[in-house]
Amino acid sequence: MECSYLNARLFKASSAMHGLEDASFDNLVYKLRDVFRLFGRYPPDLPLSGNLTPPWQALYRLLSRERQKGLIAFFGYCDQQNLLPTEVKQKVLDDFVTWTAEKTLHRDPVGRGRRAASNWEWARQHIESWPDIPLVRSGMREEYTLPFTAYPSSFQDDVEAFLDRYACRTKEEIFPDKVTDPTYKSFRSRRRPLSPRSVETRRYQIRQAAAALVAEGVPIESITNLNDLVQPVERVRTILLFHRSRVEERQRRQEELEQPAGAEVLVPSSNARSTFQDIRTSNLAGIGEALRQIAQFHCCVSEDDLALMKEWISQIKPPQQTSMTEKNTNRLRAFLDTQIYPQIIHYPASLMHRSSASELKPQAAARLALYAVAFEILTVCPLRRGNLAGLRLKQHVRRAKPDGPITHLHLRAEEVKNRKAIDWPLPPESVELIQRYLDQHRCHLAEPGNLFLFPGKGQRGRSGHDLGVGLTERFERDIGVSFNTHAMRHLAVVRFLIKHPGKYEIVRRILGHSRVETTLAFYSGPEMDRAIALLADVIRNDRREFGPPALSPPKKPRTKRGDN
Repeated sequence: MECSYLNARLFKASSAMHGLEDASFDNLVYKLRDVFRLFGRYPPDLPLSGNLTPPWQALYRLLSRERQKGLIAFFGYCDQQNLLPTEVKQKVLDDFVTWTAEKTLHRDPVGRGRRAASNWEWARQHIESWPDIPLVRSGMREEYTLPFTAYPSSFQDDVEAFLDRYACRTKEEIFPDKVTDPTYKSFRSRRRPLSPRSVETRRYQIRQAAAALVAEGVPIESITNLNDLVQPVERVRTILLFHRSRVEERQRRQEELEQPAGAEVLVPSSNARSTFQDIRTSNLAGIGEALRQIAQFHCCVSEDDLALMKEWISQIKPPQQTSMTEKNTNRLRAFLDTQIYPQIIHYPASLMHRSSASELKPQAAARLALYAVAFEILTVCPLRRGNLAGLRLKQHVRRAKPDGPITHLHLRAEEVKNRKAIDWPLPPESVELIQRYLDQHRCHLAEPGNLFLFPGKGQRGRSGHDLGVGLTERFERDIGVSFNTHAMRHLAVVRFLIKHPGKYEIVRRILGHSRVETTLAFYSGPEMDRAIALLADVIRNDRREFGPPALSPPKKPRTKRGDN
């Protein structure tokens, strides 16, 4: 009988994944609220706009309809707490998110707080009479990291100089004066520059490291260059411990959220997983690796300090993944279910058909068609999410002649993670679906001059994250099983192997793996499921063919003396 307990379970999956229609699920949640009210365990409803006190009503009237929607719940909460607009502060927003998560049934408490903060900040910057009180978006990275502009300019310059070497943006990196410099050799040993996305990842890891020192009491004005992150070497340990503690705290909160209210906390056994020593994540390892490279190649620290850093990083680096994760394996098995798989392969056509409904507004129909095309490409050409979102007309969507039909997708080697070009012919039904989207729907989503297949605002395309979230939410709601875009790569490969067992070399080329052993390690498991099923079929057919042997009457069991 705790809202936090139900929130962690009710809204973790879509309505369809609970076996319910959206309306039935919403009705269930509505009735659950009534049950909580009967037991006196649900707070009073927040006041609506017409019931706000005058100070809050005055602010509310300054907003557009959409921004009113984003702030009405926060306004009602503050008003219910007898706060004035000038008394709002960061803790009030954090308390609002906690109250939503623990005292109410709500799908996304953190998102509710984030929307409130975003709309509040917009109003603070655009409405002169708005209270000049900043609110940070609850649950986002900016809660502890600081923008680079908060640090001395010398630190900012040093960061850019370091990242320029990663990207090989300077003429010295392309046309060096000498190649005997060990730092040059180390940086150039990768034989190619890092991709822009990888450079941005390194940039943010540096930002995370610097923020950890500031949070642990190092004066921000004393961080004047990258050497101040790694010297003295104890600072590296301070950074890693700070971020490791954050991971531990997140895990602890998640466990508490999933623990039934009032349940006895069991003492872990001696062989249970420890809470701190075994915390190893790729994010922690990435921060550590960024610091090691700064220390070794940019600051040239001593060998002893470098060895110490490597030892610390080894304690936070997760084991190398050599096979498909259990989560992806379970997701893939759900995809291969005889009732689910047909829905998946016909899903793009189903979405496109739904886009033709007369009651839909043009933009709503266009969004359905956009997702139909995205799913179709994932189904017949298993691209990574970033490449899918970045597809451009003419550049990637190719035709044999300007006015001819679409023939294939083409991505240059430098655009692909494994640096292997993609030149993928498209089947006629895929071409027809894409062309229908281009002819009838894309114009309702793209501004003039936008060349992205999946356009965003202005001249940009949709981000990989936004496209992935949209695809996941729609798929899970309609199909009723867990989804992510990368799972479609797994599905395509496994279905191929089921039809063509042992053809790992072809799969290796499709996925761009450098070694066939990698392909074998990741995809032999699902293929083995099929092999075991075939073996069961062989045994079943043999039993039918040969029939059971003649059975003699069962013998009467012997009894021992004294038995009754």
